[in-house]
Amino acid sequence: MLLVLQDQGLIRLKPGAGLKATPLDVVENPKKLKFVELEAAQLPRSLDDLDASGVNTNYAIPAGLHPGRTPSRRKVPRAPTST
Repeated sequence: MLLVLQDQGLIRLKPGAGLKATPLDVVENPKKLKFVELEAAQLPRSLDDLDASGVNTNYAIPAGLHPGRTPSRRKVPRAPTST
């Protein structure tokens, strides 16, 4: 998931972090994203409590999330801001 965030320009990882990157490998985080590491099996149950998540297919399908039919990106409503 961290590589996806880096590919989207949201974070930058240490050079060479690769597939085993952890939140400790994040060297730039301009949007101040917070990372919570969970067991893969917990991710489908936790979606309502998270702004973003990457769920492995072997856990997504039994939870009723179907790649190609379930939106891969859900819009999260933002709290109104006072000006």
